[in-house]
Amino acid sequence: MEAFGSIFSSAKFDPEWRLRQLTEALKVSPTSNPDHSVIETLSELASDFPPVAIECLTLLVEGSDAEWKVQYWGPHIRNAIASAVKKGENDRVSLLINKLVNKLAALGFVDFRDLLPKQ
Repeated sequence: MEAFGSIFSSAKFDPEWRLRQLTEALKVSPTSNPDHSVIETLSELASDFPPVAIECLTLLVEGSDAEWKVQYWGPHIRNAIASAVKKGENDRVSLLINKLVNKLAALGFVDFRDLLPKQ
């Protein structure tokens, strides 16, 4: 399942299909390889597919085996959350963003609080 990250990042397939497949792969194994490329791609897709991108980011953060990885991913995570907030799609997106920001805060990354959607 981890190897799907290369396919996901390649952009050779439909983005919706890639996101659905990545979601399923991360539910089985919450890690991906190459993880940084996956995070970058999710950041790019977050404005068009906020719920799925944020869900995948949450799964990756939960499955991260090293704090430094989450720190390294930080700018891309921030961009994805900001894009999703800007899109302001619905309550589901807000709940997913809250879950991700709270997960990040629990890991010590409290600098994402400013991105919480305004209620």
